Amino acid sequence: MDEIAALFRADAQPTFLSAIVTHGVFSTGPLSATHAGVADLKIGPVSSDTALSASARWLMDTILASEPLAGVEVGAEELRAVTMEKLVANAVINPLTAIFRVPNGEVLDPALTPLREALVAETSAVILAHLATLGPLDVPTTERFSPSRLRAMVERVCEATAGNRSSMLQDVEAGRGTEVRYINGWIVRKGREMGMGVEVDEMVLGMVERGGVKGLWEVGRLMGRLERAGRSGG
Repeated sequence: MDEIAALFRADAQPTFLSAIVTHGVFSTGPLSATHAGVADLKIGPVSSDTALSASARWLMDTILASEPLAGVEVGAEELRAVTMEKLVANAVINPLTAIFRVPNGEVLDPALTPLREALVAETSAVILAHLATLGPLDVPTTERFSPSRLRAMVERVCEATAGNRSSMLQDVEAGRGTEVRYINGWIVRKGREMGMGVEVDEMVLGMVERGGVKGLWEVGRLMGRLERAGRSGG
């Protein structure tokens, strides 16, 4: 959104709607995709100060009228919260599937537990710190983005989509660029801005971009590297 906003004058900013889609989809070729898992879609204005124009209202109503999308209209605060939840799921599941070349369900392999939980804990800390810059954190928000709740959420997504291959895995297997800079890269950038340690996200970001393949037996070595980086301060 920031990149798009930068294309417009300050006095001519567009109205932003955003949607979080939890349906499962995989590509079967150019302009061809399979709807692999039915879930839902949440859509709303990015800013609570936004007064929807007639065209924005028409677009939202058109999307909500599509029964297969199972769309629900939400306010800006709830949209931000579900966006952060989707970010967590993607920041954990997508890079791990891409690095280890496994479907979503195998992210729950016991060998991956230390790395999976380290990603969850780091991402939880960054998101809570980021939300605190936007206003006082209430108890429901703190609990919603606690490591324990996010860990359980990631596990549920892995179980519900066990046979799916994440979009990031599909991209690396096809030799395409990935969205990792918009997922783990966002966490790294926000964490650095707030002076927080983001070694885990930095590591998986680099591994995805280098495109190497790791085996599950290498997780211990990777965790050792993170521990050494933490002790040395970077």
